[in-house]
Amino acid sequence: MLKMEYFYYMKEVCQTNHLIVQQKIYSTYLNLYLSQTLKKIEQQLGVSLQGSSNKGISLTDAGKEFLNISKEIIQLNNRQNLLHKQYECFPKS
Repeated sequence: MLKMEYFYYMKEVCQTNHLIVQQKIYSTYLNLYLSQTLKKIEQQLGVSLQGSSNKGISLTDAGKEFLNISKEIIQLNNRQNLLHKQYECFPKS
């Protein structure tokens, strides 16, 4: 089972349309963590999410699909959180 943070990570990393998060990475430790997390995701899914080309690093087809799924899961999670907040104010019967 993938951790919820993986979906947020994938969305955040791909905001710039490639896997190099230039200005958002402020330390080597964070860069290493992000790289290791991406490898964990790839291992759990059994597919490569990134590929290299003459333009640098980019998403594979599987990576693009995982990004789309990540966005959907994040939206559903946000909706669930809103519903929870909306209905928790009602007294329990």
